[in-house]
Amino acid sequence: MVTINGMTNVSLDSVTAIDLQTGAILMYVDELQNASLETTEDTREVVGKQNRLLQNIPTRKSVTASITSALLSGGLMAATQGSSEVASATMQVKRTETHVLTAAEVSAGTFLTKFTGEGTAGAEIGEIYILTSNGGIDSNFVQAGSADTTKFAYTPGTKTVALPTANAKLVAGAKLLFIYTIEVDGSKIGVSATKNGITSEILIDGVWQDMCENKYHCTIRIARGRFSSANTIQMGSEQTLQEISINCLPDICSGADDLYEFIVYTE
Repeated sequence: MVTINGMTNVSLDSVTAIDLQTGAILMYVDELQNASLETTEDTREVVGKQNRLLQNIPTRKSVTASITSALLSGGLMAATQGSSEVASATMQVKRTETHVLTAAEVSAGTFLTKFTGEGTAGAEIGEIYILTSNGGIDSNFVQAGSADTTKFAYTPGTKTVALPTANAKLVAGAKLLFIYTIEVDGSKIGVSATKNGITSEILIDGVWQDMCENKYHCTIRIARGRFSSANTIQMGSEQTLQEISINCLPDICSGADDLYEFIVYTE
């Protein structure tokens, strides 16, 4: 017999989203750092003379599940935004690139871009900026069909930039900045202004332990939950974290009114 008493969570295993109509798995994440369930209750006060509180009538109960993933998950991003991940597809992206000129490049009057620029012939890059020593923009020069004293040219087939022939600032050590469109094989998720998080069945699985060191599998089943579009992705010097929340809803179609079920069993 399993009794839910004196238990503590020892690990979070996974969160899974399941399509309510087809039963297909929509999303699966298995590197969870934290999860929580917060139950709130709205009430309506009934007051009498001298503003005495006579009654406190509950009007609505709500549950929010919060999950922190230790790794960025495209599935979680798609679920919170109501979008689909476009994976392993050829796409065009704008690439910001910097290049520090060497003495050999200054002598030759050319340098190579890292990628092949796409776009209208003669305007693949458009402009190149010369940066100051502290990273600000000093000046710029524009692209033309062929290089001259003030303009540069670009040959996509060889990724070659032919520099202006009479720019005194183009010396060894000069740092250049430019943006160009390149073609890559990648994945993307669009965050639409008109779409919101999906509604699905959600399972949060983990291991719990009682005071006698017995371990149990626990499934927190949210029969119908909507992924909130409000979410946080932390990045930079600290660990990357993805924080999302799920609004638990009664399963109207089945007639059940449980906002979630806490199920514990031995394996």
